Amino acid sequence: MSVIALATVTGAVSIGEHPLSALVPQMTTDEYAALVTDISTRGLLEPIVLYQGQVLDGRHRYRACLELGIEPRSREYSGTDPLGLVVAVNLQRRHLTKSQRAVVALALEEEYARKAKERQGQRTDLLQIVEKGEPVHAADLAARAAGVNRQYVSEAKRIRAQAPDLLLKIKSGELTISEAKRRLKREKDWVADAEARRIVLAEVTADVEGPSWRMLAGDFRDRLVELPEGSVDTIVTDPPYTTETLGLWSDLAKHAARVLKPQGLLLALSGHIHLPEAFARLGECLQYGWQYIQPMGGANARFLGRHVITEYKPWLVYSNGPWPSGAIDWHSDVTSPSKRTEKRFHWQQECDPVVYLLEHLTRPGDVVLDPFVGIGTYGLAALALGREFIGIEADAGRFALAVDRLRGGST
Repeated sequence: MSVIALATVTGAVSIGEHPLSALVPQMTTDEYAALVTDISTRGLLEPIVLYQGQVLDGRHRYRACLELGIEPRSREYSGTDPLGLVVAVNLQRRHLTKSQRAVVALALEEEYARKAKERQGQRTDLLQIVEKGEPVHAADLAARAAGVNRQYVSEAKRIRAQAPDLLLKIKSGELTISEAKRRLKREKDWVADAEARRIVLAEVTADVEGPSWRMLAGDFRDRLVELPEGSVDTIVTDPPYTTETLGLWSDLAKHAARVLKPQGLLLALSGHIHLPEAFARLGECLQYGWQYIQPMGGANARFLGRHVITEYKPWLVYSNGPWPSGAIDWHSDVTSPSKRTEKRFHWQQECDPVVYLLEHLTRPGDVVLDPFVGIGTYGLAALALGREFIGIEADAGRFALAVDRLRGGST
C-alpha cells in the first residue's frame, strides 16, 4: 500500500482515533515532548497507520505533526488482525511497565471475549485458536499477548472493580499494581478503624485505676479539662495525622499548655506529609524543642506523590516554656529502632523507641500522659521506667485491651 498524505500543512482536518488504539496507555508528558523534538528534527520517519478511516497506530505522531505544521503521512492497514498490530507494535515500541501491560491485557481480554461470542455465540470466555484446534481462555490469551502473568491481570481486574480511578493511574504509569493494592488496604484499614470508633464510642463509661496508672474513658478534649493545671511532666502520644484530623493537633497543643508543668514536654509521633501543619499547630501554644528520628526497622513505606521510600518517622518535641536543658543528659536524637512485633490492632506502635525517649527526657516518678492511648503501648513503656501513667481512650475495645495490658504489664 502506498503512503498517502493525511492533511496539508494548512487547514489540516483532525482524524479521530480508532477505539483499538486506546488499549495502549497515552504517552507521558516527557515521552510526548521527546517525540515532538524528534519529529521536528528528523521529520516523520514512520507513517501513521489508518484503519476504517481512523488512526489505528501513531496517534501521538499524528498529533505531533499537526502541532509542528508537518504534513503527516499515512498508510492503510491491509492485514486481518488490527488488534494484534496495536498490541505488537506498542509493546515493542513503548517502555510499558508490568502493571501497564496488565491493564492492556484487561482490555485485550474483553476484545477477545467479544470475538469469541461472535464466532461461537455462547462461550464468551473462550476463543478457538484454529491453528492448534483447541479452546483457550480469553484471559490466558490476553495475558500471553501482553507479556504478563494471568494472576497479575486478575489483580488488575480486582482493582478496576474496587477503585476504577486507581486503574487509570496504573494505566498512565503513575501507580504500580502493588502500590495500588497497598493504597486500597490502607483505605480499607482506615474505614474499618473509623467504623469501629463510630460503633463503640458510647460504650466506654467507667475509668479504671491501677498501681501507678489511670485510664480515663472518653475524648481527650473532654477529659483533659478535669486534670489540674501543671500536673503532668510529659505527654507522649501518637495522634492521628490525616488531613481530616489535623485540627486535633491544635486541640492537643492548647490542652498540653495547660496541664504540662513549666518546661514540661510534649512528644508527638507524626507522619511526613502534614509535618508543616503539625509544626504550625503545636507552635500555637508551645515552644519548639527538637525533632527525633525513629528508624522504621524494615517497615518502610512508599510516598507515591514524592517517589520517596521513607525509613523513619519523626517525633516532634515541644516544651511548655524554655527547653529544660539542665534536666536532660546528652543523648542521640535517633531512637532505638522499632522491633517488628505481632500487632494486636492496626495502628499499634512499637514500645522500644518510646522507652528510649522517656529514659532520656523524663525522670523516675514523673507523670506521663497519653491522650490517644490506643491499647496502652506507651503506658507500658512509662511504667517499665518507674514513671506514673495516665491514658485516655474513647474506643471501648482498645480501652479494655489497654487496661488488660497495663494490669499485666504485657507488651
